[in-house]
Amino acid sequence: MEERLKSIAVCGIYCGACPDRRGMIRQSAQSLRDLLEGWNIEDVAPFVLPPGMNYPAFGELLSAMASRQPCDGCRGGGNPICPIKLCAEKRGVVTCAECESFAGEIENPCGNEEARAIFSLISKRYSGWNLENLKKIKEVGLDAFMDEMDEKVSDGFITCDVISKEKIFSR
Repeated sequence: MEERLKSIAVCGIYCGACPDRRGMIRQSAQSLRDLLEGWNIEDVAPFVLPPGMNYPAFGELLSAMASRQPCDGCRGGGNPICPIKLCAEKRGVVTCAECESFAGEIENPCGNEEARAIFSLISKRYSGWNLENLKKIKEVGLDAFMDEMDEKVSDGFITCDVISKEKIFSR
């Protein structure tokens, strides 16, 4: 069960559907880099890319993405000072859904002010999906929720399907 818990973040993100955690981003970057190198992109770049396109910088980005370690979620390390994670540890809960102060609202999920601010940002990034996950966990229990998510992932669901196109953390 401990290994399986790495698939669910305290805030309700189902990390088991993350393309980074699943190695999809790393593999795709490697595949594209290999394909472009095999095509000898540096030789034809001046003819096939728009003027001013910096292929070497793009190649460096692909190399960096291909060689980085996938995210292991908050249970595999994550941000050690995440206020949501720290709050859950203090209260002895696996997810916010189990906390007695969880209110189930994006703007006011609980009484922890620091956690509430980060939770709100995460909920905006994930279009409220993490909040819906927590409500589902509260309704059916963690094991049933994770079984349901595992099935959705095996059917092709990934977090990109719910992530907002709005810039949340980088603005």
